[in-house]
Amino acid sequence: MLRQFSYMMMLVMVLAACSVADVPPAGVAPTAPVAPPTSAPAAKTATPVPPAAKPAQPTVAPTVPPAPAPAAARVNGKDISLADYEKNVARRQAEMTKQGINFSTPDGQAALAEMRRQILEGMIEQALIDEQAAKLGISVTQAEVDAAINQSIAETGGQEAFNKYLASIAGMTMDEWRAGQLEAMLTQKVIERITRDAPAKAEQVHARHILVDTAAEANALLAKLRAGADFAALAQQYSKDTVASAGGGDLGWFPRGGLFDAALEKAAFDLQPGQISGVVQSDLGGQTVYHIVQVIERDPARQLSDDALREARQMAVQSWLDGLKASAKIERLAK
Repeated sequence: MLRQFSYMMMLVMVLAACSVADVPPAGVAPTAPVAPPTSAPAAKTATPVPPAAKPAQPTVAPTVPPAPAPAAARVNGKDISLADYEKNVARRQAEMTKQGINFSTPDGQAALAEMRRQILEGMIEQALIDEQAAKLGISVTQAEVDAAINQSIAETGGQEAFNKYLASIAGMTMDEWRAGQLEAMLTQKVIERITRDAPAKAEQVHARHILVDTAAEANALLAKLRAGADFAALAQQYSKDTVASAGGGDLGWFPRGGLFDAALEKAAFDLQPGQISGVVQSDLGGQTVYHIVQVIERDPARQLSDDALREARQMAVQSWLDGLKASAKIERLAK
């Protein structure tokens, strides 16, 4: 980081000396009377004394601040380096190339554009997290970073192996790795602070469903269920959800926000134990599908599973970040 220094100059003022006219010496009498002059003698003209010259002032070139580095984005007035953004893009692009993505195709260009968007959004979110960490008084010490790096080196198999690993990540340097490690550790501390009060219990339902491709199929199965057919048996026979169908369409317990399909989840939470929904239309991977759902049990405060607790915390963090973004001044400058 460049520091700009300001300089002060002291100006010295020199006062000009004053001149004094000559005066005849006192106590000296004239030796003879002096006749009055017929005409007035010419006035004695004092020789002017020029003022003292002021010392020459040194010429100082004005301090010109360095031009700001190009920015990829600006978050609450703070720049995100364009160079860092492009470096992250290049590294990710190299990884995608190794995975066989051809960037000369329309699909490859779309993947590249989405990758660039995701990286920029990630850097914006990191800037917001860093800002909040400072407000919350959260920091990471160099000793903590050193310990984490030493652990990574040991897990990699030593310094030489670790250096090769860094070189494989598009020539990443140790300083860049250190900076990334610090950011990751700071983010983890912030997340722990944000989610430390997240409840470990939540309202949950235990449900099962039947998934089919057409509304006609769904309505035919619904008619059978209303006529008394066994839900689990129909799910095993007709459901396209091959994972759940083996267990009679059982989806297990889940809280709000914990199911893969929002429409299906809403339908389940609208039911009481034993009730069966109507036909529920939803979108699954871009395809319109149809469900019938039955709630088996409900619990207003059931202990969350490890996976559900992790998801609940992720949702809490995302909601927190969305709030920060909504209130922040964000300028996206990278194309």
